[in-house]
Amino acid sequence: MDHIQTGIEQWLLSMHPAHKLNLMRSALLNKEHAHFSQLLDIFTNASLLKGGIGTDRLKQAFGPDLCNPDYETGGKQFDFKTTTL
Repeated sequence: MDHIQTGIEQWLLSMHPAHKLNLMRSALLNKEHAHFSQLLDIFTNASLLKGGIGTDRLKQAFGPDLCNPDYETGGKQFDFKTTTL
């Protein structure tokens, strides 16, 4: 099972920054707090060089308490052309 989970984590970490943030945004919008927490763990435990996301960037995206899916985007998805980590 660890091999599968590692593969999934690597796949998630290799995604475009906007896709990572949109997955997290979707989890918040759908009140899937366990899903959001799992993504949060994966992205914050990985180094930035390996596709992780820093907590400052997550606070910028979802607010200081990481609970507002529209904090940065104002109700829209994260844009693939402009979203950076």
